[in-house]
Amino acid sequence: RVGPTESSNVQFAQGQLLYLRGDALVAQPFDEKRLAVTGDPVPIAAHVSRHGASPGYGLFSASANGLLAYDAGAGRAGTQLTWVDRQGKPLETVGDRADYLGIALSHDGERVAAVVGSSPGTSNLYIVYLAKKGVTSQFTFERAGFPAWSADDSFIAFGGRRDGRLRPYRKPSNGAGTAELI
Repeated sequence: RVGPTESSNVQFAQGQLLYLRGDALVAQPFDEKRLAVTGDPVPIAAHVSRHGASPGYGLFSASANGLLAYDAGAGRAGTQLTWVDRQGKPLETVGDRADYLGIALSHDGERVAAVVGSSPGTSNLYIVYLAKKGVTSQFTFERAGFPAWSADDSFIAFGGRRDGRLRPYRKPSNGAGTAELI
């Protein structure tokens, strides 16, 4: 079972629960029908970073087709997004080295929504286009964090801080238009 001392976001992918145990990303088999774990957690990546303002939030994301993205820069300034295989072996890097405070991989595995900034209060959201070898475009122009893709990847929801309050917004993932409060 996921231990009561674990403080991490959890993501379900390919029959596994993914979460952080310390700075290690682990996968634990999960039975969707019984809503229960069915085995022990297995480490799949080491030195995975956590969000600076929300230390319980690990910087990892998995797509429906089995791709995994994570920030392997725990304890280092400026980090590099890296693709890894199922054994944790690095395959290739993506995008520029930056201060990533949060990431979310699109369901189709073609884009990463990345929170980049030196601190949570100065961060913006960027889109990293994986098929275009890491081409990056700025998605928000005000403080933003905690990205999440809609089920069809057409919108990105995120936390935006306006008037000193953190609120949920969404914006079309193609970058068109302005963010709307949800």
